[in-house]
Order: sequence, then C-alpha cells, then structure tokens
Amino acid sequence: MWGLPKEPDEEFLQRRLARTAAIPPEQRSPEAAAFVAAMQLPEQIATLLPVAAAGGPALPQHSADTRRRMLLAHLLLTRATYAAPKPTPSLAAKTSSHCAPYMCALQQLATLPLPSKPCINQSSASARGSSGSDGLSEDGGGEAVLARYLLMLVSTRMQISRGAPPAALRGFQQAGALLQAHRPAVEGCLRQLAELQQSLLPHMAPLSSVSQLHFLCSCLALWAIKVPATEADLHGSSTEARRTLLPLLEQVAPEALQLGPGSPKAHLLIGECLGPVGLRQGSMGHLLRCMQLSIEQGSDFHEAAAGFFALSLTAAQLSRAAATSCPCSISLATAQAVLDAFPRAKAALKRCKGLLPQG
Repeated sequence: MWGLPKEPDEEFLQRRLARTAAIPPEQRSPEAAAFVAAMQLPEQIATLLPVAAAGGPALPQHSADTRRRMLLAHLLLTRATYAAPKPTPSLAAKTSSHCAPYMCALQQLATLPLPSKPCINQSSASARGSSGSDGLSEDGGGEAVLARYLLMLVSTRMQISRGAPPAALRGFQQAGALLQAHRPAVEGCLRQLAELQQSLLPHMAPLSSVSQLHFLCSCLALWAIKVPATEADLHGSSTEARRTLLPLLEQVAPEALQLGPGSPKAHLLIGECLGPVGLRQGSMGHLLRCMQLSIEQGSDFHEAAAGFFALSLTAAQLSRAAATSCPCSISLATAQAVLDAFPRAKAALKRCKGLLPQG
C-alpha cells in the first residue's frame, strides 16, 4: 500500500522514539515532532474513545460529546497518518481497538444533511452553538461535513492500492472541495473540537485548519500520481506514464502550491512525480526549491529526500548523455546547483539518522 517499503517493527520504532523524545521539544525538526506526536497518539485515542471490558464503546454513541470526541480522534489520526513525512497507515491498526467500536456512529453522522447554505455566514443561533434534541447545531452541518471528509479519505486511499490513480485523484479533490464548499460550518465545528481538545488533551498541537485539511487532500492526490509514476519508471514505461499521468499532475500541482506555497512537501512530491515521467528539468526546479524551503524551516527530512532524489536523477542523466552522446535533459547550471546543494542534504540525512523511522 502507498508504494512504500515494509514498515519498521514496533521494537525499532520504540528505539527511534526514545532517541527523538530525548531531544528538547524546541530543538526538534518538524518531522521529529510529528513522529513523537504520532507515537503518542494511540494512548490519546484511548483517552478520547474508551472501550468497555467486552470491547464495545464505553460512551453513549449518539451524544454530542461522543460525536465530538469521535471526530477529534479521527482528525488527530488523519493528521498523524498523512501529515508525517510519509503516510503511515499502520497507525490505523494501532488505534483500531478504540476507533472501530465507534465507527458506526461516524458513518451515521456522515449521512446527516449538509449545511443548506454553504459558504454563507452562520445564523446567530448557529454561531452560539444552539442545538436540537439530538445535540447537533441547528444546521447540523460542520460535524456531518467533517465525517464525510474523513470517510472519503479512507475510501479513496484504497483506490491507490488498487492501482486506480484517476479515481483516487477525483476522491481527494472531492474531499477538498467539500471542505471549501462548507467552510464556515467546518470552521465552527473545528472551534468546538479545539475546546474539547484543550480540556482533554491540553498538551497536543492545535488542530489542523480547514486550509491545512484541504492541503492534505492535494498532497494525497500527488501521492496517488507518484506511486504509479515511480512504478512505471522502474518498469521502463515512463513514456506511457507521462501520457496518462501528466494531465492528472497538471490538475493537482497548481492547487497544492496555492494551498501550501511555502511547503517543502508539496515541492518534493511534485518533483518526485515529474522525474519518473521524464520531465527531469522541471523536477529539478521543484526539488531545489524544496531544499531551499527545508533549510529555512529546519526540515532535515525533506532537505535530505530532495537532495538525494535530485542527485540520483542528475547522475543518471549525465551518465546517459555521456554513453549515448544525446543531449542531457538537465541543464549544466541545474546539475551544478544540485551538486553544490548535496553536501547540505547529506548532512541533513545524518541528522535524521537514528531519529526518524524513515532515517
């Protein structure tokens, strides 16, 4: 799944966690902080969604408090799973004993009507959080939108493992569009969930904003393109991949850059998509930009990943040009920029070693 190597075992992860957690929080890289937060998540999910001795839900499934706990738990799980340097689907397995008993309630919440007036200011009663007899706000909207969004991410992810990037792309785009169409209602719901988080899990990082949740969809859409592009390159079919995948990338990349203009991750993913389908000069521009942003933001993982990927593309193209007398698809100035940046990327990788599961 996700075209990634087999995930490390729990003993390995605990060793890495011990080293990373020993670093003072203010000195951790963004990826190190995300790794520590992800490893702490199962215990926090257990706090939000307790289970009875028989394994069923210990909270009444249809109360307003339970619904909000459930949404908060799934939002935290989604952020930890997909906002890390690489998606880590195993987190879902580690938290399933507490999330699964409440899944029916999440699915039921997703069937409720969406806000009737998307992108319009909420009524004063709704803004005050007034509720009907079932505990939902009168327009019932934000919670239903978030529930649908979360379930869409889960179902769409499966399209990647089935080798269906166009379907996955549409699913992630629809999830992002759903958030945007009902942004005011979602923002109101997120404020309520933030208050719940502050009371139950006060030391956790703030919840993602609507824009960050939408950006996540764009990153996942890029993953949906990267996986088959990489596989096609390995099997020598990059020309066909370029024909089928490049139009999809042209849909997704501008949105990802608009939603995350300063994100090293967006530039890395775009570069990793362009390179395997033969657009290596364009790939280099994004990889070099990723390294620049990573240096500014202290993101060792992305600097190292972009640097090593750029070097491998550069070496392959220079070798091919020397062997065949064909023009190199990467300019000499770009190749020199990659070589100049590589020592820093190598040092960044060294800093990641022993700390991150990917290091």
